[in-house]
Amino acid sequence: MTTRRDILNTADIPTRTIHSGARLEAALGDIDGALGTTQIGATLHVAPAGKTAWPYHRHHGNDEIFHVVSGEGTDRVGERRLPIKVSDLIGAPAGGEAHQITDFIRSTRNPYDHSTIRHLQHFDHKGVDYRYGEPGSEEGKTK
Repeated sequence: MTTRRDILNTADIPTRTIHSGARLEAALGDIDGALGTTQIGATLHVAPAGKTAWPYHRHHGNDEIFHVVSGEGTDRVGERRLPIKVSDLIGAPAGGEAHQITDFIRSTRNPYDHSTIRHLQHFDHKGVDYRYGEPGSEEGKTK
């Protein structure tokens, strides 16, 4: 169990690495647990260059907000590919188009080639559709 803090530096967040296949990989850190929040979720995602943390998907009952802390990449929203960079905020509303953040190319967080995304999500979610047939989402199936 994580000890609750009032202030948390992203460099101090312990992470665990998840991966599936050749394309899906990320180190995940529990921000909300460390801060003791119960009505909003917050997770640190650190993805290696050329990887993505999650398959192409959409949410039915919860919004997501992403904050790019370091690196550059692409926000895939429906058929669009939008460039993202440090300090960008990305919204993925409940019931909106499927989305995926991918194509990370560099970082300033550490000497390794990673990008860091801060993910915020309200806990009252009702489901997620993972688009396994889509390019970039054929791996990392979750139950």
